[in-house]
Amino acid sequence: MAEAVDRVVQHMDERLGALQSPHHRFFLGTYLRTTAAVGKAIDEAGFEDPAWVEEWDVSFAELYLDAIDAQQDGHRNAVPRPWRLAFEAPAALPPLRHVLLGINAHVNYDLPQALLAVISDADFDDAPLMDRRRRDHERIDGVLSSRVSARSRAHPVEPAGLEALPARIAAEGLAQHDGAATGPGGRCRCVPGTPRRAGAAQRRAHRRPARARASDPAPCGRRLRRDAPAGVTLP
Repeated sequence: MAEAVDRVVQHMDERLGALQSPHHRFFLGTYLRTTAAVGKAIDEAGFEDPAWVEEWDVSFAELYLDAIDAQQDGHRNAVPRPWRLAFEAPAALPPLRHVLLGINAHVNYDLPQALLAVISDADFDDAPLMDRRRRDHERIDGVLSSRVSARSRAHPVEPAGLEALPARIAAEGLAQHDGAATGPGGRCRCVPGTPRRAGAAQRRAHRRPARARASDPAPCGRRLRRDAPAGVTLP
């Protein structure tokens, strides 16, 4: 497995065994297996730009790991509000709903930040490069879709089909991010106060805001066009 992705999988596995709230296992267990599947696809030369896919996959996962670590350590105020809502949902909810709450927080809140962290100013202006990355997102969709038929016997409550959903929305987010989710002055609505073409240091500084406010603009994952090519209709 790709080295950086393998480390992330190991970190997820360590957390899975140490979770204080058993219902948090539903999302983490599913996410661990899909991350491992992406790492395997990287090893099998399944992408045009494997180094970028690995960087993006790790950046995306780290945002979730930061949130779950803060929750585990009792630092509630350091957990972004979308993740607080997911983590603090009633434990008695069906496993499917816990997974959906995790997907909602990770895709709508974390994904735009992860993309900004791994797409430079120059990258946004390179149409062929962005096309390659869009195609790699679509390949991730295929990898995760294949997980539906490879559900683990050890996790019979894993919701069928959910492992494919984040990649479909992610592919749509990459295709539509450039220009579809900017506000006045070209400012990206994904992370409050971050110019879309901000320098790398500025983008990194905004990667892990301590909390989301009710007044914050919605992440760009909720602003995608309904006719986007990935085939997902969002509210």
